[in-house]
Amino acid sequence: MTPIPPRRDNKGNSESEEVAIPPSSRGRSASEMRLKTFPQRSAWGKHLEAVLLSYADHRGISGQQLVVLRLYLEGKNDKEIADMCNCSGGTVYEHWRRMAKKSGGSLKSDVIADFHRFLGGA
Repeated sequence: MTPIPPRRDNKGNSESEEVAIPPSSRGRSASEMRLKTFPQRSAWGKHLEAVLLSYADHRGISGQQLVVLRLYLEGKNDKEIADMCNCSGGTVYEHWRRMAKKSGGSLKSDVIADFHRFLGGA
């Protein structure tokens, strides 16, 4: 498992517990990737996590695809995502391609736009 370091505020205090991303979430649905998989956050952060899981369930996004989307929304680029998930950039690209297909698009930007539309309606 790849640990995700806890977020820290300006004073160096930990805002979340350290958690681990399973090395492979293949075959696991987003609903199986419960909130306990992700760091505990503020009320807004918890709401965003719930919306993210709901989005993944509605679109049929796999557990590993959910991890890719979540890391991207946290500000990571594809290379950083690949490093954190112990996979290649091509694998991350394939996750984006498949998510785009599920959201009715063909590009990573289509997935992000679809998520934002979903978020706006939640």
